[in-house]
Amino acid sequence: MLLVNNAAPLSKPISAVMPGNKPAVLLSSLEVQTDILRLPRLPRKQREKTVHREIRPRYPGNTDNADIECFPLPRSRRERAEKIWPLAVFTAEPETGLRYREKRGSVIPGLAFLLAGQKYAGKESDLVLLVTPDWIDAAFFAGEELTEYSTIGRRGTFPPFDFIENLRAKTGTEKRGPVLIILKDTDEMDDYVQSLKRHYTDNRILGAGDLRDKINIRRCTVFRGKKTKETFPGKNVKKAAAFLPAFYGLFLFLSLVIVTAKAENNAALLKRTYDERKARHDESETLLAEIAALENPGPGADDTGFPDPYALIVEIHRCIRGARIHSITIQGEKFSLEAEARDALRLIRELEQSPYFTGIALHQTIPSQADWEQFSVSGRIRHE
Repeated sequence: MLLVNNAAPLSKPISAVMPGNKPAVLLSSLEVQTDILRLPRLPRKQREKTVHREIRPRYPGNTDNADIECFPLPRSRRERAEKIWPLAVFTAEPETGLRYREKRGSVIPGLAFLLAGQKYAGKESDLVLLVTPDWIDAAFFAGEELTEYSTIGRRGTFPPFDFIENLRAKTGTEKRGPVLIILKDTDEMDDYVQSLKRHYTDNRILGAGDLRDKINIRRCTVFRGKKTKETFPGKNVKKAAAFLPAFYGLFLFLSLVIVTAKAENNAALLKRTYDERKARHDESETLLAEIAALENPGPGADDTGFPDPYALIVEIHRCIRGARIHSITIQGEKFSLEAEARDALRLIRELEQSPYFTGIALHQTIPSQADWEQFSVSGRIRHE
């Protein structure tokens, strides 16, 4: 068991935990939600969008207005092999985030202490607890990899041993004494320490300064400064201004490239649309010409006893209502057609039941678009 004591109240600087460092404030786990994400390597803007998308269902408030901070966690051997980047995400309401940003000194999350405690203990323990007067942070490790993180606020018996054992059972860790980091500032916390020492007999007490070299204040600080920064810091304005002409020229060039690309895409789209409509128009003209030829067979036609071609076409249209007809061919006592419909088999049954046709045969049916089918049919014409 690792006991680290002599910490200041949560509302005051906690420099006593890290003697020799600048003033620091402990981030309250009761005010700020902490989540652990494991993401592939992504560009900055895409990573920000991914973090917001992952946090939205976990955070009870509105993430669009929330103050969100991140810092990378140490990567285990497995995570390096699988190219995974673990990330700690801290989400706070805007007022809470602003209050921390206005504090003097660094704001350190409890997770930094948990990582430092596990790093100090090495493989001796897979459970590290940060115990404060108002809450307990718990972190589980598989070797060097952080596998689980949880927080419980103060209620009922404190420290809550049942909470600790339930977490241990959930993660399947061995029943070894956890690493305990105690931040105490009241006599009541002395009772907590004694209770923990009685419950976990394998105690090892270390001074507060033992974690000093394990915590990188600069890397672990969250909610630092203003939420939005100026585009050019004051001392770099002149240097940045020198590059403005180049930036402006690059902007004009990229704008021209984008506009040209859009124009080319629009032209290609218009040509494709024109070609499709022209093809449909040509098919319609061909079909109308065939209908006209059937309606006016000319002076050389004779009476063969077959129904009038116009009546046959009308009957075909009646049987396959709702279909898109591509072509109809009538030659002697035989006919064939090609069309598209949502239910080709239903139309075939309509043709079979018609008094005008017999020997209906479906040659092929091919899915065309959405739930439509392209099919071809042939048959014979009944005659007197």
